[in-house]
Amino acid sequence: FEDLAQDIAKYYKKAEEENIKKLRAARFIRNINLKDDSYLKERLKKQKDLLADMPKERIGMEFGRILYSKDPVSALKFLKENDLLKYIDPALQRTVGFVQNLEGHDYDTWNHTLKSLEHHVTKDKDQPDLATRLGILYHNVGKPPASNANNSDFKNYENIGAQIVEESLNNLRFPSDIVDVDRK
Repeated sequence: FEDLAQDIAKYYKKAEEENIKKLRAARFIRNINLKDDSYLKERLKKQKDLLADMPKERIGMEFGRILYSKDPVSALKFLKENDLLKYIDPALQRTVGFVQNLEGHDYDTWNHTLKSLEHHVTKDKDQPDLATRLGILYHNVGKPPASNANNSDFKNYENIGAQIVEESLNNLRFPSDIVDVDRK
């Protein structure tokens, strides 16, 4: 029975490795400037739901690698375009397409966040800081749940966002020192 148990453990480890590759695709394709190919996109489309069963710690590790990479913005765009963002964090997915009806807000919350991250990455590319990149990525996650009916007022969104950040980053098993910095 011990051999059978080891074989089953190996099978699950291999299946887990195969599933995490769906997130790695975002990092590798964008960071080494490979073209998206239709075969990959079709496989991602058919198999993306397997990520729902992945341990959050594994997803968090790969997400950290994506954010720490030389071009996290392109990788995040790839995740969004291939409907994979929701498997990392539904709170981030809710910012996609969320329009702020305020003067001077030309982008939806997701694209505003990507522009902010892109601006920061050009400054920290030699010494990337994961906590800062996460802070930028999550800085507006409180707006969708805090918005009024016409998305023009976001009472208490900072506190709501801090709760979401803490829950999200703990769920993804980020170290407590990073969670503490980013929820503030």
